[in-house]
Amino acid sequence: LSDTVGFVRELPHQLVEAFRSTLEEALYADLLVVVSDLSSPQYLEQRQTVREVLESLGAGDKPMLEALNKADVTAEIGEIEPPDAIVLSGLTGAGLDRLTAEIARRVAKLRGRVELVVPYDKGAALSLLHREGQILEEEYLAEGTRVVAMLDASLHQRALKLMK
Repeated sequence: LSDTVGFVRELPHQLVEAFRSTLEEALYADLLVVVSDLSSPQYLEQRQTVREVLESLGAGDKPMLEALNKADVTAEIGEIEPPDAIVLSGLTGAGLDRLTAEIARRVAKLRGRVELVVPYDKGAALSLLHREGQILEEEYLAEGTRVVAMLDASLHQRALKLMK
């Protein structure tokens, strides 16, 4: 889970460059949760700016979930864009349970069951699996640690690379 800087339209170039490494975290994300301020009259333009920045970073094709915050201070919500966005209030907590459930549902769909035997001299791979995967089974064999885990494709590839 990584929280990046919020996007502000027309940031000075040097400020954008300073934030670039933080924003590039989006490249490694399994799911992007874009939170917009529903109470802002410019929220539609701000959403477009976010999309443009993600595209320029090469993260425009990442799975995305949109959340519209500050529903508690918005006089009338009416139609929202996008229609499947989750409307919430960080202040009151309204909608946070729905957001959490949707994140969990989408992340679970990204993972698959994988079985690996990690040689004992490749502890970094096993550590990675424990840190970022969901271990279902673990067994110690003569040739290494047999692990059954739920992993996304990226994590699976990273573990395999460490096992070489």
